[in-house]
Amino acid sequence: MLQIYENRQWGTFESLQSVKQKIKKIYQHDVTQNDIDEAAKILISTNFLESRKSKQLIKYSEFLNLIESFVFMNTLLKEIKNKNYSLVTKFAKLRKIAIETLVKSFILSVSPKSDLDINKIIEGKLESYLNSLPDYYPLTLLKTADDKFFLSRSEIIDILARDFNLFQMLNAFPPIDHKSNTKVAYEILEIEVKTKDEDIKKQYRKIVKERHPDVMSAKGIDDKYTALITENFAKIQIAYDIIKKDRNL
Repeated sequence: MLQIYENRQWGTFESLQSVKQKIKKIYQHDVTQNDIDEAAKILISTNFLESRKSKQLIKYSEFLNLIESFVFMNTLLKEIKNKNYSLVTKFAKLRKIAIETLVKSFILSVSPKSDLDINKIIEGKLESYLNSLPDYYPLTLLKTADDKFFLSRSEIIDILARDFNLFQMLNAFPPIDHKSNTKVAYEILEIEVKTKDEDIKKQYRKIVKERHPDVMSAKGIDDKYTALITENFAKIQIAYDIIKKDRNL
């Protein structure tokens, strides 16, 4: 790798086949050798690998992880821009979320924060954001905020997951009252009947913290969603009350 890095000698990066195989294994999706080669060339030729504060050449294993992150995110971006979903569909299915939620979450994550209008993304007005995004996913989003370390694909997915939750929070919960059966209550708290009592309490505290109206308002969400957010929050309490009574918590 050091020789390639210093001399910028391009060719086919056969040694990066493990990236292709890993994406295939996880998502049943084929990326091309050209996708791999282009990612390696971009990361090396832009001196992205030198931009960390440590100023040290990364290890080969870290380089492989970075290529994986880049190819994964860049493939998602291309598919979303072209509205030709393949990896997007498989990723959404794996995460058990709607494709629309994934698309909105991705755009929220990649949009320059100075230009961000979260309400337009919520409403599905995505064309301006898509048109403004570069062909290649911004490299700076593949690093930690302190510029010292690169993010793995799994770490990037964790970031996206926070935005998945945001958009899912703006969907109305099913109707529920204190006479409702426990099935609806478990659905609202996103838990299963077999979930342990202590884990139910943890999930309740987590969902209350995430969906509190003040927290949602602080994200810049338009006031017109206030009634929905407040109603959903009330349903969380009702659901928890039903489960507590059912399980004698």
